[in-house]
Amino acid sequence: MGSWLAVERIKKSNESGNVVTGNIITIHSKNNIIQGGSKLIAAVGLEDLIIVDTEDATLICDKNSAPDIRMVLENLKICNREEYL
Repeated sequence: MGSWLAVERIKKSNESGNVVTGNIITIHSKNNIIQGGSKLIAAVGLEDLIIVDTEDATLICDKNSAPDIRMVLENLKICNREEYL
């Protein structure tokens, strides 16, 4: 998964500090990393989150908990959910 926090250092943020990719609308939301595709993601009143939406899974994580994303990956491996890795 890499470091999602590195994304905000690499990509340009908007006037509210959000780094967005995809079909995203943000209202009263700041300092988020939101990655999506063609499906609309509307973020209202959110702050300091990582949101990643793919065809088969969605990740929503507080930025402070970003290092714990690896625990999700470990859990998926333990539960033989390799299709999500």
